[in-house]
Amino acid sequence: MKKILVIALLALATTGAFAQRVDYGLDLDYLADNRQYGASQEVFSPSAFFHAVNFSPRVGMTFSTTAGVTHSVMFGADFYKNLGTGFKTWDLMQEFLYYYRFDLRIGRRGTFTGIAGCYPKSLLGSDYPLVFFSEEPRFADRNFEGFAFKYFSRDFNANVALDYFSVPTADSRERYEVLSAGDWRVIPGLSLGWRFLHMHYGASKNIPNKVNTFMFYPYAKYEPRTSLQRLSATLGWVQTRQSDTAQEGVLYPGGVLANVTVGHWGLGLSNDFYTGRDLMPYYGTSYKGVKYGSDLYPGSPFYHTHIEGFSFYDRVEIFYEPKLGNWGSVRLSAVCHLGNPTGMFGVIRGWQETVSFRINIESFRSLKK
Repeated sequence: MKKILVIALLALATTGAFAQRVDYGLDLDYLADNRQYGASQEVFSPSAFFHAVNFSPRVGMTFSTTAGVTHSVMFGADFYKNLGTGFKTWDLMQEFLYYYRFDLRIGRRGTFTGIAGCYPKSLLGSDYPLVFFSEEPRFADRNFEGFAFKYFSRDFNANVALDYFSVPTADSRERYEVLSAGDWRVIPGLSLGWRFLHMHYGASKNIPNKVNTFMFYPYAKYEPRTSLQRLSATLGWVQTRQSDTAQEGVLYPGGVLANVTVGHWGLGLSNDFYTGRDLMPYYGTSYKGVKYGSDLYPGSPFYHTHIEGFSFYDRVEIFYEPKLGNWGSVRLSAVCHLGNPTGMFGVIRGWQETVSFRINIESFRSLKK
């Protein structure tokens, strides 16, 4: 006991030599997502009403040591509830949040950051197209378990992260993902960037096969100066490499992915257009009765086109998103999914109506005493 007290006193004496402050962060998200996919006989995804709320408070300490260097230790919890379902109090807690973060100032405008532990994905600050992550995993899986490094400046930012889902057991696989994102502002209005995802669907004692998918999306984005609140055009190529040791060969499906978004006074239109091959060829594959599905492909199932050769998929969204400031957002959307007509279904794949609300109070703010 005496040794513990001595160590604690030494720690307090040491940290007292540095500038320190109490920091906090909070994320609150609400999503109502009504999916009507009967037009495609629910081949891509079942019709459903997804209705949930997520609340993630966290608090900790930040210490400023040498000039331009800060260290943070944060703790918190992630609470999640599918609304309309019964629950027990402790069932609401999905996982504890606990992570260490350091920030190193580089030059006058750059910052290098390292994070390790279980931490919110929002700390990376990168968005991914729906081909990488669909609405439900974005909402329900809010945190990374692993590490991340990122660099941020006025004209260039990049990051890489590891998210470790599960260790292998006799009857369950090892699963992890590696992500990377980057954006470079070449000139005002024009930027180049990339998004990358590697999904590892590993082996176990009773499941010997391994599945690996790699998805890389380099793109160019144009955002001209205009009187409109939003106007952007993005064009790139999605390239994948996919292999399953239970099957012969390696697959390389890919295609063109583009987005155009225009909006003013909160009202807008966003169109995602893809043409190419089926990006999720193993989606319906199963091994010993266990379907790969969304465990292997967290992206929108509409990119599993169910068509051999080239085809197209078009997602058209009309939305209303009034500006609330940096602290939060609200969005109302109506979405139509379109694609190649086949013998099973026509051009229309289905409809969605969504309402989302988000509050974000970023970490690392001082609490006034």
